[in-house]
Amino acid sequence: MSIIHLLASRNFIVVNKDVARKIGLDEAIMLGELASEYGYWETRSELTEDGFFFTTVENVEQNTTFSQYKQQRTIERLQELGLLYVDRRGLPAKRYIKLRETNIMKLFDSAYDDTFVEKKVVKIQKEDYTQDFNELWKKYPKKQGKTQAEKAYIKARKEGITREQIEAGLDKYIRSIEQNKTEDRYIKHGSTWFNQRCWNDEYKQVADNSGVQSHGWNYDELQKLAEKSLYNL
Repeated sequence: MSIIHLLASRNFIVVNKDVARKIGLDEAIMLGELASEYGYWETRSELTEDGFFFTTVENVEQNTTFSQYKQQRTIERLQELGLLYVDRRGLPAKRYIKLRETNIMKLFDSAYDDTFVEKKVVKIQKEDYTQDFNELWKKYPKKQGKTQAEKAYIKARKEGITREQIEAGLDKYIRSIEQNKTEDRYIKHGSTWFNQRCWNDEYKQVADNSGVQSHGWNYDELQKLAEKSLYNL
């Protein structure tokens, strides 16, 4: 049986008692609502390439009666339990959710220990995030605002953004700076780049013409060549 059949809600609130006992009533209600929304976007083939879906505060409130504050609190709790990822995307930023189905399915395993809430899911510790960040920081061209940049990086990683995604965006930014010979004053401070999640930005890349032969002919030379070709006809 799929996660959607276990959790999805339509015109009423679905609460699985076993899940509510393990993670709390509010969290179980929120998880059911998000599963329902996941099913909606999946049937329309409108999930993102990495499995996220868009959800609004207004829609969740209408279906659960949860205020914005209560939504934030329960979603943060579900993140801590390793049951979903959260990301902010676009301008203005919108809330995107990705369900961690493998961890959710464990809630329905009768052999699974009821101390799930206390055990949680083993997460990468802050020091591991810090090590990853420091390696990326070495590459960043304008090292200003490291503390703020690190906080933004750790927050993004906890929301499910991978190091690979961030590093790929950073590499593109660095290539863009080099190819366009961007002046130092126009290069973003590290804190700005990480806080604004600029790894999602598109960067203009200069075409590589290294393999194209350039003769450097001027107009007179081209005209003489053309006249010579005519004489030889």
